[in-house]
Amino acid sequence: MFQTLRLLLFKPGALTLEFLRGRRARYVSPLRLYLTCSVLFFALVAFQPRALQSVVSITRTQTAAPGPTLRVGRPVEQQQDEALKAKFGETLMHTLPRTMFVLMPFFGLLTWLFYRKTEPYYVAHLYYAIHFHAFIFAAFTVFVLCVLTGRYGKNVGTVALLAIPVYHYMALKHVFGGSRLRTALAGSAIGVMYWMTIGAVLIGNFVWVLRSA
Repeated sequence: MFQTLRLLLFKPGALTLEFLRGRRARYVSPLRLYLTCSVLFFALVAFQPRALQSVVSITRTQTAAPGPTLRVGRPVEQQQDEALKAKFGETLMHTLPRTMFVLMPFFGLLTWLFYRKTEPYYVAHLYYAIHFHAFIFAAFTVFVLCVLTGRYGKNVGTVALLAIPVYHYMALKHVFGGSRLRTALAGSAIGVMYWMTIGAVLIGNFVWVLRSA
């Protein structure tokens, strides 16, 4: 596992190339790697709300002005907004893992559409899709861990999220080749189409949940 994670995290695209070259025995299988990273992230997020609520409470206490406090009932609209946000968060937690898992082949199809002349076999693009998704969940996990450490940790965690598109660019270029401009354009197009699809699925599922409630 250590050797697999080392290539996945620090050498974008290298793990995919190893599988395409037939050197697979020494590494964890792509699907198992993806499941490990995603399960770790969602297990961590299961404990996140309470921890983050504590952080928010501490921040409010430190920034609140001294003096007597008047407790006023919250407006109905505010309570409804908070309930809606909580419902969306709950739906997201249940839907996102399945959505990303189901759409991984679609992500592979998008890379195939842009790089089918370089790599005509779809399996290569599916390997890339699985490895990239494993990295996404690894980056998400780092972000959550950093956020839970406090304000400065959140700034560090943001770097992990910003690393995702950079990683995507570097991995595409390493695996499929091409000029810098072509890789940047293809990577951007793939990313936009993919995340728009995920967003549409999540919103559609949320609307369905609200209507069936």
